[in-house]
Amino acid sequence: AACVYIEKLYDTFGDWNLVLAAYNGGPGYLQRKINSVGSNNFWDLYPHLRRETRNYVPTFIAVNYAMNYAGEHGIVTVPSKITFTDTDSVFVLPSIDEMVTSTVL
Repeated sequence: AACVYIEKLYDTFGDWNLVLAAYNGGPGYLQRKINSVGSNNFWDLYPHLRRETRNYVPTFIAVNYAMNYAGEHGIVTVPSKITFTDTDSVFVLPSIDEMVTSTVL
């Protein structure tokens, strides 16, 4: 469903940075910003967007870069100490969600 939605956003905005911003902030919100600023360039819109939406695109780019070029920067994966076949349930405290959300922003 997310892929279909992202494809629809691309059909609407025609630019991957705008697609990501619309995915995060909503297509109506982004279209209103495009109309009010008078530009459909994400970097022109950047200072006019809500902080969460403004930071979503650079964060996505940074994570994509880190995942693709991890080895060139000495970043290696650490094997998990959890044996998932032996795990029935994982309980996550509400504070973890808040920590992840604040880290992503």
